Amino acid sequence: MATDTIASAASAGRPKIKSELMQQRVRAARWFLLPMMIALAVVAGWPLLRSIYFSFTDASLTDLYGAEWIGIGNYLSWRTL
Repeated sequence: MATDTIASAASAGRPKIKSELMQQRVRAARWFLLPMMIALAVVAGWPLLRSIYFSFTDASLTDLYGAEWIGIGNYLSWRTL
C-alpha cells in the first residue's frame, strides 16, 4: 500500500510524454541547452574554485602566483580576532 502511494506521487510530479514528436522536441531542447549549461558551469565554476583555492593560501592581490599553501590557517586566524 505504501509503495502504491509513493509510485503514484512520483508519477504525478512529472507527466508522461506520449507523442513521439514531443519526445523528439524535448530531446532536441536538451541538446540545445547542453552547451549553455557547460559554458555556465565553466564561467561560474572556475572563479568559484579559484576563490576556494585562494582562501587556503596566503595570496594577496599584488602577488597571486607567489602564494603559499597554509591550509585552514586563514579560517583559524578569524577565531583569534
